[in-house]
Amino acid sequence: MRQLSVPKACILIKWDSHQWWFETRWSGTFFEADSTANDRTLWMETRLFVGNLSFKITESDLLDVFLPYGDVIEVRIILDRDTARPRGFGFVTMASKEEANKAIEALNGQNIEGRPLTVNIARPREERPRHSR
Repeated sequence: MRQLSVPKACILIKWDSHQWWFETRWSGTFFEADSTANDRTLWMETRLFVGNLSFKITESDLLDVFLPYGDVIEVRIILDRDTARPRGFGFVTMASKEEANKAIEALNGQNIEGRPLTVNIARPREERPRHSR
């Protein structure tokens, strides 16, 4: 893996076969992923699920919560696809496994905006059958 330095609030723009993708990367160190299984495993070990979020919290607020525990690579709050409102959970990717574990120990069960957070290692999304609308 090649290590790249990424400034705060950098927006990455990528062309993926037929459409543009915009991603926000936050301060610290970003590891350019390649296709080896070890790199994917490291990425999954540093990606955290954050549940029971207040519906008022922003990605910037969540970044501020996690920054004291290490370099944050990505913050994403999941929005409802129909209403574009927050669904109450998100994901934070830390730069290392040690920093991810430190954040879990410090923040799991911690009250943020009146709600106790659930913070743990994110699991891969399970495949679900598509339903037609």
